[in-house]
Amino acid sequence: MTATEATSEKKERWTASWKHLYSEVVTTGLCTGCAGCVVVCPHDVLGYDDTNGVYKPIELEADYGGPGDCSHGDKACTTCTRACPRFRMWEPEIDQFLFGRTRNPDELSGVFSDVVLARAADPILHEVGQDGGLVSALLVYALEHDIIDAALVSYLEGDGSTWKAIPGVARTRDEVIASAGSRYTYSANPRSSRACSPTSCSPAPPTRSCMKSARTAGSSPRCSSTRSSTTSSTPRW
Repeated sequence: MTATEATSEKKERWTASWKHLYSEVVTTGLCTGCAGCVVVCPHDVLGYDDTNGVYKPIELEADYGGPGDCSHGDKACTTCTRACPRFRMWEPEIDQFLFGRTRNPDELSGVFSDVVLARAADPILHEVGQDGGLVSALLVYALEHDIIDAALVSYLEGDGSTWKAIPGVARTRDEVIASAGSRYTYSANPRSSRACSPTSCSPAPPTRSCMKSARTAGSSPRCSSTRSSTTSSTPRW
């Protein structure tokens, strides 16, 4: 078969719906609690359970079948399975699309051109970051150079003692700094994207009164924050 013939082959129609996602990901331990399926659902029938350490998507149609049933999925809606990063083997298709080939057996982290060790040059970002502040530095650069309008990040609930991560929107340097550091728990950051419109993002991320007072040389903010989680509806790439 020639390359032209291979390209012209009709791609198999995608038919996987919520019932497949529920049985293959949500109930098997593969689900990461990212809420990607909830965010993209065009019918608003998927919710998110973040109580009692669950952190899983749920189907909201109480009058339609069981938790693995969806009336729209039964009518051929496949949006949720297209958004899930843990549903079946999506890496080969993305690799082929982005790089023109699938990854080799020794490329466990994916196709890459180089691997670098880096950290933030900004002393405050370096201090508040978990492992050098590189991600925070990239977000601040992108915001200050109008590359992005906002970033979907996570904050800690209340005074931080519960270690429960709350999704939020960062639009400024201070808001990125407030979200710095890793959360070794679930945080469905995409859920905060509904707060963003083409021109603005609201509500604002939590305020931290001690941030300005901590901007002295050699010190860094270690303040608490409070933010309510939100739901969203945005398409996958």
